[in-house]
Amino acid sequence: MKKRSTSKRSEISATMAAALAMASEHGGKLTRYVGGYWSFAGVPRRQHDGVPEEYFGTTTIAGLVGRDRMRYCNWREGRGGQFPIEVEIIP
Repeated sequence: MKKRSTSKRSEISATMAAALAMASEHGGKLTRYVGGYWSFAGVPRRQHDGVPEEYFGTTTIAGLVGRDRMRYCNWREGRGGQFPIEVEIIP
């Protein structure tokens, strides 16, 4: 089995970089909204097909958490247990 390169693991996509930039511009945090999309707190409700235009998917946020660029900082209790509702940039 081939070992995964640690440098590959730390690389981020353009979408991940945009999520970090958005968080930086809005106090270092992003919030999870109903439907599983992430954006800054108080995001304007400009929507296209029910989803705000300025958002990032759960996979993007999980990728940043997995690369130690962000960490979950607030949780909510749901039917299946706790789930993250806020993420912050790791300094």
